[in-house]
Amino acid sequence: MLERVKTIVLIILVLNSIHLTGRLWITDHNYEATSDQNLEEITYGEQPATFDQLSPEYIGYIDLKSEQEADEVRLLYETDERFDEAWGIIKNKLKNIKQLDDDIHEKNELTLSSPYIIFRLPNICLPSLFWEDELLQFSFEDGFKDILITYSDEPEILLVNNEKTKGYFLDVNLTEQESDKLLNSLKESNWGRNFDSQLLSQTYKEVTQNYLFDCIKEENNEELLLSSETELLGLIENQSQQIAQTSVSEYVPRPDKKFYPKAVEFESIDHKRLAKAFFLDLSFVRKIEERDGTNIFTDGQRGLRLYPEGAVHYNAPRTEDRNLMRVDYYDLLEQGGHYISLYGGWEEHLRVTELNPSESTREYSSINYRYYHNGVPIMTDKAVEIRLFGNSIVEYRRQVPKTFQRINKDGEMISIDKALQKWLYSELDNKVEEKKLQDFKDITSKLSQNITQLKRTFLGFDLLRENNAYYIEPIWILEFEDGTHEFIPAWKVD
Repeated sequence: MLERVKTIVLIILVLNSIHLTGRLWITDHNYEATSDQNLEEITYGEQPATFDQLSPEYIGYIDLKSEQEADEVRLLYETDERFDEAWGIIKNKLKNIKQLDDDIHEKNELTLSSPYIIFRLPNICLPSLFWEDELLQFSFEDGFKDILITYSDEPEILLVNNEKTKGYFLDVNLTEQESDKLLNSLKESNWGRNFDSQLLSQTYKEVTQNYLFDCIKEENNEELLLSSETELLGLIENQSQQIAQTSVSEYVPRPDKKFYPKAVEFESIDHKRLAKAFFLDLSFVRKIEERDGTNIFTDGQRGLRLYPEGAVHYNAPRTEDRNLMRVDYYDLLEQGGHYISLYGGWEEHLRVTELNPSESTREYSSINYRYYHNGVPIMTDKAVEIRLFGNSIVEYRRQVPKTFQRINKDGEMISIDKALQKWLYSELDNKVEEKKLQDFKDITSKLSQNITQLKRTFLGFDLLRENNAYYIEPIWILEFEDGTHEFIPAWKVD
């Protein structure tokens, strides 16, 4: 009799276990739909406006001189108090454009007058990011993004392509007071210079020729000596001419004392408060503390990792949006700003660096931000990365710098010319084995071909880690057509 009772009880327990397990598998749990009336809604400030996420990388004043004189170039970065005033004038003009088909007129060819002012916008910027798609009654060619003001007679505002050869005139006017403010503030800004394909070609030619002559002298190589004045020098000349025909044209700062190595500390976010922002009700959430100080919050479907140095990583792999729609550039920018305001808050030095909208309703979209220090980007790691499925957030990474302190590392910033020379010579020296003639031909051919794919060059910082501490060093960055980057050290140690 006792054995029969035990059997019945065991059967009941097994059936109950199967029933409960089935509910766990089948039921679509939604822990946020709780009836708890004591829930705290966490917010980290207002959502950033579109124009705040796309503010210029720099504002340049260019006064064109004769062929015998170097152009006067002045650059204004966001660290200068006059930057906000100058950008504010143009930003308000753009905001007031309501009907683009009436307010923007195409101009096929553009002849620059002197002086002119250029607002260099982030590389991913497109006109459709400033205005919603329904306002765009025409199509822009790829690359029409920088804002330029010419001063031939009266100031004219244009959207121009990267080469500044074509543009769209905006049907908006600057007052005399606004025009004077722009000119006066920029004339007093820091010195810059123009880095173009001609300078790049000349630098390449000088380095490769000098390297060739060094090889001949060092190795006393008769083969190189006999070939140098004909085949090899002719090869270098052809390669440099190909580089000169590229459309590289960029304004870069001159060596500046404010660009030097610095120790970095990241923002410190209250772990419990941020966890509440993601999960809303922590009574359904399990907290795990790891030995290295990392805190993990999870409800079984989503996970949030909060690292001791300030990094944040949220992941919701099973997130689905039942009302899926295709996301365009403008919508993605709006969503990026929205989620940043919810999870940690907006920092004024953040700027959009990548926009990848979904091309269908079944694809993920992503938006990434870099942090700008002293007006130039901190490369290597992105400060904020957001991945979305429809309107739902799938992944959120964040590690935003908060404080910077100078490192006792004596040295000086070097110009783009010297940095490029050093890089080219290093590329040759590391790859031309035993100073062989064929190696020299192959390496210079590959190197020159890569350089013809150069899209732009700019100053930035490299984020490095040593002994569990972070620091930044200034670098010159070469950006190529395929989106890859080459980092060249811009700090010369004494």
